[in-house]
Amino acid sequence: MDLELYVIIVGVAALIYAFIARNLQFKFGNRTEMQALQKESKKLNEEMKEASKRNDQTKVNEIMKKQTELFPKMSKLMLGQFKIMFVVLIVFFAFTWGVGQFDPTVEDDNIIELNDEGHDCDEIAGDGIYTGCYKLETGSKGMWNVGVQLHSGGGIVGENYTYFLYEDGNPEFALRTIKGEPISVDIEKEIYSEGEEVKIFATPSKEGKVTAVLDQGTSFFVDLPFTIPLLNVKRITQVYWWFIFVALISGLIISTILNRMKKGDSK
Repeated sequence: MDLELYVIIVGVAALIYAFIARNLQFKFGNRTEMQALQKESKKLNEEMKEASKRNDQTKVNEIMKKQTELFPKMSKLMLGQFKIMFVVLIVFFAFTWGVGQFDPTVEDDNIIELNDEGHDCDEIAGDGIYTGCYKLETGSKGMWNVGVQLHSGGGIVGENYTYFLYEDGNPEFALRTIKGEPISVDIEKEIYSEGEEVKIFATPSKEGKVTAVLDQGTSFFVDLPFTIPLLNVKRITQVYWWFIFVALISGLIISTILNRMKKGDSK
């Protein structure tokens, strides 16, 4: 899939998500009732201050009784809001997972398993250094990222990253942050030519399965026509940030439209 088409698909998915989320909030959020209760609570607080200044204990007791009656109603509405938010979060994760399945920037990634058993390109078994090799026969020239992951207990417990250059190019972006269990990563050399074999070494702090993901340098990005204030960001470089950005802007626009429609109906 073409990257430009994928950017559009993610944007459309974010727009649909924003529409669903805002409609759920407006239809089942009891916003009018919540606003009325908040207004009533504010009014009672102001009356309480005035009654306290006058030392009118009878009025204070009366207001406290009304406030006590108000709390269960507000709690019920708040619980309803949390339920809606839970549903919205499920929809959000479903959408982000779905668009992630079609990410064209990972289609050309190569995954290899490193071993410390003295076979393939590992020289010494049991020395704590896991080794893996990949022959460069195809793929784009330039910078390749290498992400090494330590698997243990059914999950990834550590990650580290390095890079090499396939014939030419320069490092174009920062590697991702090291995560979890310490794991040392090294490459036999920095620049490789077509037909050569990339040799990857990893020394994890604990035993487990070690894999390496060789990323040919294709990465998701969207250049905005403006710079986002405060953040000073003009390029969005992650799929989920693009999804969140479009969903946020769309949500604000949809909320404004729905509010105006509701005000028009109430007239």
